Amino acid sequence: MRYAWIIFVILPLFHLGFGLVLIFAPAAFFDTFLDSTVPGSEVTVFVTPWSLNHAGAHLGSVFVGWVIMLEAVAIGGYRNGRRWSWYALSYVPVLLAYDASLHFPSLRDMAAPLILLAVALLGLILPFRTFFPKKV
Repeated sequence: MRYAWIIFVILPLFHLGFGLVLIFAPAAFFDTFLDSTVPGSEVTVFVTPWSLNHAGAHLGSVFVGWVIMLEAVAIGGYRNGRRWSWYALSYVPVLLAYDASLHFPSLRDMAAPLILLAVALLGLILPFRTFFPKKV
């Protein structure tokens, strides 16, 4: 497929938004760790708002860095049909499958990672013969 690389240009943008929120407002995702009514709160006694903000900002910067790397590989190599870029982007479905497994008991929480996983697999499978032509 000629335009399958566009999938890997658009797909990381979803993670870019999540990464930016984690950098600038990590408490939006980590408030449950500070709630004393949550079961197991005795374990989170050492977790402070500062440490959660600090950890959230680091996680957000990892997401933003991951997006930059994916965009560079998709635009630089995958678009031009370079085989190394197919191998590099084959890690995306692995990561999304792991993300979906973290939400396993709740099927509602698994929906977004599974949809992104299906889109990533589609982006790898459609141009497969471009990257790996049949030997004659």
